[in-house]
Amino acid sequence: MELIYIVAFVLFAVPAAVLEYTENACFGLWERKTAAAHAQNGGYLQFRNNYVLIFSLMMAGDWLQGPYVYHLYEHYGFSVRDIGRLFIMGFGSSAVFGTVAGAMADRRGRKRAALLYVATYSASCLTKHSASYWVLMVGRLLGGIATSLLFSAFEAWAVAAHNSNGFSESLLGDLFTKAVFLGNGVMAIASGLLGNFLVEDMRLGPVAPFDAAIAVLLLGGLAIQVTWEENYGDKGGGQVLGQFQKALQTIRQDPRVSLLGASQALFEASMYTFVFLWTPALSPRGQKLPHGFIFATFMTASMVGTAAAGRLLRSCRLERLMQAVFWCSAVSLAVPVPFHMHMAPAAAMDAMLMYEHEHAGAFNSSSSSSSSSSRDLLSIDSSSSSSRHHAAAAAPLPDIELPSMADSAVPGAATAAAAAGAGLDTAGTVQLLAFCGFEVLIGMFWPSMMTLRAKYVPEEQRSTIINLFRVPLNLFVCIILWKVSDFP
Repeated sequence: MELIYIVAFVLFAVPAAVLEYTENACFGLWERKTAAAHAQNGGYLQFRNNYVLIFSLMMAGDWLQGPYVYHLYEHYGFSVRDIGRLFIMGFGSSAVFGTVAGAMADRRGRKRAALLYVATYSASCLTKHSASYWVLMVGRLLGGIATSLLFSAFEAWAVAAHNSNGFSESLLGDLFTKAVFLGNGVMAIASGLLGNFLVEDMRLGPVAPFDAAIAVLLLGGLAIQVTWEENYGDKGGGQVLGQFQKALQTIRQDPRVSLLGASQALFEASMYTFVFLWTPALSPRGQKLPHGFIFATFMTASMVGTAAAGRLLRSCRLERLMQAVFWCSAVSLAVPVPFHMHMAPAAAMDAMLMYEHEHAGAFNSSSSSSSSSSRDLLSIDSSSSSSRHHAAAAAPLPDIELPSMADSAVPGAATAAAAAGAGLDTAGTVQLLAFCGFEVLIGMFWPSMMTLRAKYVPEEQRSTIINLFRVPLNLFVCIILWKVSDFP
């Protein structure tokens, strides 16, 4: 492994540990100083620890699956076209059925919605034992519903329970910071290591992480059933359609809510686009990448942002902080542009030259067979383009290896073959650091956005509105999945 990967990991792991340690010490001191003024917060730590533990278990159930979804479908022998459609089903389900499930959470209860998340995601994991394409498609549908519940019902329950217990509103930032730090940071890294141990070390196969996810989800579901009290949104809102109408009316009438939803959808869309494209951005010529280690580095960088957010939420105006997060994120994601814009024409020329070289014999045959061969070649080219299209769309992206062309007379082929075996070049190093910077900002975004939603989104419609925010996000991601091959 190259030194740059180890340096990048240490560069973010050390400040993450230091920031979290000092944050815990500072928060304990701050809480003791304000105990007299906020006596009603006496049970806050117990409430926080319960929610953070359960939320972390729910996130672990999600993180255990992520690295192995594509690998499992590939293991079953599906083409990249079919795999791409499976992923689109997940996002489409989240946009349609997940939105309805979120609205039902406000009326039927957030605790019930949390338990429904456990049931649907566990059922989705069970479908991974089948090699039937349509059974797996049903699994993706269930997974899309579960994802919407994960990012709405738990937050809605936490805010309602926090307020009903009479805790200070200023403590919401601490609650979400701890939840994101452990759920999105520590659990992501631990889940990746556990999944790798089950698949690589114990050789239990690519389904093993999904079975582990079921166990974690059921454990968290048991904790929810035993320790959580039910809370609701607007129980008198009539049917689900009426719930949507009220939520849409709130979004139209309150520009703060509508702008908050737009900013959330746009940021998360850029985040999911980044998830699909960081691999080809770092290895445009098929360089080998240690994907697992880079993923761990990204998660560690995200933990730095989350730990820093814990302090910034108490000392900075939240709206100003989010403006800085958006601007800095745009700068970080703009870094790859100059490195890749000039590569698109060169890549197209190399592909055309290699294509002509590989099929040169077909054009030297008789005219009749040449005509037939030409039609075959066009068919092959079309199929190849479609395959590349869906391979780029499916997430997580597989390792990209260019075929060995060392013996070829095609211009640029030897360079491409050498690049495939080479490590990260200067452009890749710069982009890696920029991507780590973006992950720091993602770590700051989540607790900040959760705190803003708690401040501006009405309690009685919280789950419904949060899921409506995710509709344009999921549609945008589906478009990206379909058109990702058109990007340079």
